[in-house]
Amino acid sequence: MRCSGCGHENHETAQSCSHCGAPLTPVADGVPYVPQIPMPVGNVAPASGAAPVSLDVNTLHWATAYAALRRTLRVSGIGSMIWGAINMGFAVLILAATLMGAQSSAIAALLLGIFAFCLFAEGLWLLIAPAPVGVIADGVTLILIGVFNMGIAILSARFSEGRSGGLPWFGYVGVVQVMLGVRGMARYKLFAPIGAYRPEPPLLRWGDDALKGLARLRPGRDPGCVAFTAGGVPWKVYLGPAFAVAHARGSGFAAVLERTQLVITPKPSKPLAGAQKVTIVLRDRTLDGMMAIQHLEWYQAWRSAGRAAPPPTGVAT
Repeated sequence: MRCSGCGHENHETAQSCSHCGAPLTPVADGVPYVPQIPMPVGNVAPASGAAPVSLDVNTLHWATAYAALRRTLRVSGIGSMIWGAINMGFAVLILAATLMGAQSSAIAALLLGIFAFCLFAEGLWLLIAPAPVGVIADGVTLILIGVFNMGIAILSARFSEGRSGGLPWFGYVGVVQVMLGVRGMARYKLFAPIGAYRPEPPLLRWGDDALKGLARLRPGRDPGCVAFTAGGVPWKVYLGPAFAVAHARGSGFAAVLERTQLVITPKPSKPLAGAQKVTIVLRDRTLDGMMAIQHLEWYQAWRSAGRAAPPPTGVAT
């Protein structure tokens, strides 16, 4: 018997799913399995003593967007802590290298150590209490450290005067850090409106669960799940019976959309390796990207029929 929640095949006499533990109910023959992303109707179960939280697509959108933002900021915080620890190690290397005399080397190591500690502390802040303004602090600190490391590389080359030695790789690391810092700061404009929204705990849990459910789906294999790429960023979309859930991996952007808020239009161009150039509208965002022709057909069926997309070829029903 197939579980209607996770799709796992169980023994015919099983009372509950051996994979997810959910009670088993018979599924009629010919009805495709559609993976379940949490889609409550009416209200979210409130905390004890609190009033029910009314649901609509817009409320679910902001809750899911905030959950995705929080995840992204925490990952960024972990990255900052790693960079901070690495640069603390660099400070120790500068002390050992004695490139510009003991006093200058000690000053350089002290400055780098201070920058690195600030980066580590900022990363810890994002991990514990993620907030959009943290990407500004993260970017500024990372740029400062990057410029400092490039300066160390230049001075190292100058004082080595063609002799073997020096620390040219400090410059390479510095360039990468400056690029990451600028890129991180550019995300603030996208993150700020989302961060201003503070969903209630039940709604935040719904958003987290929706993202976890979407992450488990496999585009092109699990019914109702399609994918496209826009600007080099991979997107995954669940086409549900009530609305769609979209998430851009690594960008911190997620959305819950009504059928009219997700519009994917093929461009008048020849398909390339089974994929079609498309224009994607997600709420107020317009993207240009590529989408597999079969995925585009599933989206069009979902949009026109007002129901979940049909199962892809080869998926057992």
